[in-house]
Amino acid sequence: MMKNFKKFGNIIISDIFVFFVVAFWYTTWNIQDKYLFPNHHGLSNGISLSIGIIGISIIAISQFAINKKLRNTNCVIFFLISRCIAFFWAVCGVCHWRGLWNFLDRYTAALSPKVLLVIGLVVLCVLRSIRNILAPPFVLGFDGYRDQFFNQSMIFSQIVRNKIPFELDVLLCTSILGSLVIMFWRDAWQTMDNHLFPDDKQKTFIWSILIFFSVQILAEILQFCFRRTSPQIEKSPYIMKLIIHDAYFIFLGVGNVACWRFIWTIIDKITAFIGPDIGLGSVCFTGFIFLVSAFSSTSIVSKGFIMDASVEQWYRLPTEYIGSYRTWLQDKEKKPEKKDFEPSIETITHL
Repeated sequence: MMKNFKKFGNIIISDIFVFFVVAFWYTTWNIQDKYLFPNHHGLSNGISLSIGIIGISIIAISQFAINKKLRNTNCVIFFLISRCIAFFWAVCGVCHWRGLWNFLDRYTAALSPKVLLVIGLVVLCVLRSIRNILAPPFVLGFDGYRDQFFNQSMIFSQIVRNKIPFELDVLLCTSILGSLVIMFWRDAWQTMDNHLFPDDKQKTFIWSILIFFSVQILAEILQFCFRRTSPQIEKSPYIMKLIIHDAYFIFLGVGNVACWRFIWTIIDKITAFIGPDIGLGSVCFTGFIFLVSAFSSTSIVSKGFIMDASVEQWYRLPTEYIGSYRTWLQDKEKKPEKKDFEPSIETITHL
């Protein structure tokens, strides 16, 4: 009973916190639309895209030095520095998404979003990184000394079976995998815009809510079924497990997009009611301060860039459908003190 209560509490709290996460992303995105060269769309999007890729790459490359320094500081300095880094990382993430999303809108308008959606999913499946479509913030991530800004991204080294430089791998992950995730989200979003009552905002809003909660409920049912049938799943052919694995995460990704889509509409109405000049800044500040106060500022960070875990193990992890974050009511695992870490292609890190 207590376990079910904790799980239900995780879902409720996650749904509350995702509102503030989306609020931060919405306002940061629209502040750039309003103030970053609004009359020069190509320049504005190019600057955003550049800031996003370069900024995220710099943080990922310097993560080991950052974590080492933060672990050796007192709690006050850790609190201030870590929140500043989280804010900068989140802004860079929004910049990356905004720049590429707008470029896709501008230069692929003649293509059906379903075409790009399929292309993005196929490449992510081939790269064994389909789970990254859950990378955008979805549920609560704890702020803590351990792995505050950790991102293990040695993906392309594993694919090519050679030890390419870590810095190059980070750049490839940021520019290629991150862009593929954005392509999935943008085209899934556009597909919903085109087919979920495009001329009726109220109906499309309601359908987005229904899709999101339906996915949440079905995800719980599927997880229960996977756990009950795990012996049979283990005996299945590898290709069958791989297909189920990829289809499952695509299903969850669609629910994630629907979640952001209806909350995005709510934030749009709130800022319009307050007024865009005051509303954007106030909602952005309020969302970030709330997450900082709840020690969950890392929830606004799109971490991503992980290889899919072993197909033999994925269905045993009941929190995988919410992006591998440690949830609010979940007991913290006691781990030995962590030593300085060097990147390794054999290490798979769940953020």
